[in-house]
Amino acid sequence: MDQEALLVGRTLLKRGIPTIPFILASQALEKLAYFGLVPNMILFLTVEYGMGTAEAANILFLWSAATNFFALVGAFIADSYTGRFPLIGFGSSISLTGMVLLWLTTIIRPECDKLTKVCQPTTLLKSVLLYSFFALTAIGAGGVRSSCLAFAADQLQPNQTSRVTTSSVETLFNWYYFSVMVACFLSQSLLVFVQTTYGWQIGFGVSVAAMALSVALFFAASPYYVRFKSLTGNSRNPWKLCRVQQVEDLKSLINVIPIWSTGIILSLVTACQVSFIVLQAKTMDRHTFIQGFEIPPGSYGIFLVISFLLFLGLYDLVIVPLLSWALREPFRLGVMVRMWAGYVISVLCISALAATEYARRKTARDESGTKLSAMWLLPYMILGGIAEALNTIAQNEFFYSELPKTMSSVATTLSSLNMAAASLISSWIITIVDVTTYGSWITDNIDEGHLDYYYWLLVGLSLLNVLYFVWCKKSYGKCSI
Repeated sequence: MDQEALLVGRTLLKRGIPTIPFILASQALEKLAYFGLVPNMILFLTVEYGMGTAEAANILFLWSAATNFFALVGAFIADSYTGRFPLIGFGSSISLTGMVLLWLTTIIRPECDKLTKVCQPTTLLKSVLLYSFFALTAIGAGGVRSSCLAFAADQLQPNQTSRVTTSSVETLFNWYYFSVMVACFLSQSLLVFVQTTYGWQIGFGVSVAAMALSVALFFAASPYYVRFKSLTGNSRNPWKLCRVQQVEDLKSLINVIPIWSTGIILSLVTACQVSFIVLQAKTMDRHTFIQGFEIPPGSYGIFLVISFLLFLGLYDLVIVPLLSWALREPFRLGVMVRMWAGYVISVLCISALAATEYARRKTARDESGTKLSAMWLLPYMILGGIAEALNTIAQNEFFYSELPKTMSSVATTLSSLNMAAASLISSWIITIVDVTTYGSWITDNIDEGHLDYYYWLLVGLSLLNVLYFVWCKKSYGKCSI
């Protein structure tokens, strides 16, 4: 047994664990490429394609919903048929193709009348390329995000039946989200700056280069990955087992659905308001202490990322060790406590944004011509980062630990499904608000609208969500972590 354990350990050192940085770096580059496109996309659609604010926002909500929904589809395919490695490779390649198509739209010049010199904002070819980009990146991201985290966890296991310890899972998940948030920071600072300063062609070209590097890096370590073969035809295939096991797996999934559903409103509050915040920041005073430098409207999301990273580092490196030392025993907040705290903070988060929009609109309509400082957006960003750091990682730990091992890809993808549902609900809310208020809340000129009313509506939904989570927690009972 000692020799067998030593052999397994040597195998992991040679193959599994050293490949984790390749997986995390590849995933981070994919996020860098994708989220580098998101912040300014509302401006790209309204300026280059001549879309209205509500129309462009709805398209982006549907794109986000499709991207996150395909992640769940990919998870089922990975767990049941293909395995994780092929799906990640396929998804990353498809995403790269989609981003190349978007980049091509910046090369095609608009058709202009020689006499009037009036240019058409879009052509049939540009429209086809644009919607092909949305479709391909949604499918591709579904392939990558459905399996990346579970594939990284596979590298910690010597075989398919072993289970990773809770501490290893928490450490891996923390590093995973740390790398993702660093990528988001770079995308919303560096890439947005490049787009704003040098134009769409160069800006989108950087995303293409980052995605190409992601694909190359992932395949570079392919000979050394720990890969579990497809479950198809194997007795461990969760969808080809005996009826009893299928029922048990399905029951496990159904049991976590109420807890999963509580994350929808948090995603709606912290992730689905990017487009509107860009429009707000565009009308605000964005000057900094550096003379002559203005923060691009699409870059304010970096403050949420910074908040996420700082809180995660503070919690992991300071709070937990200090409390463990003071209590003379290992300290760790349970997943339910962290989720509840995230939901409570999300109420404060969206309330701060509603108050900021009220002040911004009041200042903008003042005849003095002054603008409200965009720094007033920081309370929303800081609180949103803390809420995400507490809730998102806790939810992933919860799903990974509570669902069967044969559903690992599904477990690590359920939080992405929150974003899909949140994006769809956001689209419905925008449509309903636009119809019932006769376009008086959400207008092309946001100074004439009432985004603050829309945000207060989200405050009410967030309060109800806190109560709903308390009920779901009591109904679920104790969990294993």
